[in-house]
Amino acid sequence: DQAKRKPLDAKVMDVYSQITTELIKAHTQFRIEEKAKADEMERRRTQRRAKRSVRRRRRQQQQSPQRRRRRQHYCIFRSGPRLFAPTPFAASASTVSTSTPATLALTVAA
Repeated sequence: DQAKRKPLDAKVMDVYSQITTELIKAHTQFRIEEKAKADEMERRRTQRRAKRSVRRRRRQQQQSPQRRRRRQHYCIFRSGPRLFAPTPFAASASTVSTSTPATLALTVAA
């Protein structure tokens, strides 16, 4: 089999090597560009995330202290001016004034 094949002459080898080098160059370029694109996307994503967190922080600062306090869930069994049940569960339990283990569990769940 080896004897039948003609040895590749210098010109063919030259062209072959040229093509391979071009391919390698092109591929490296492509990889560099892809990496740059990926980095850019990642940067945008992190920026967006940072912006979002900043927005969230600002929004929290703007809220008046009373409003912030109201957002905490109060225990239904606590005596106080503001008693409200955050969940339907607790709403039904609020009629039961004695704190049995079951109702305690409900307040914990709420």
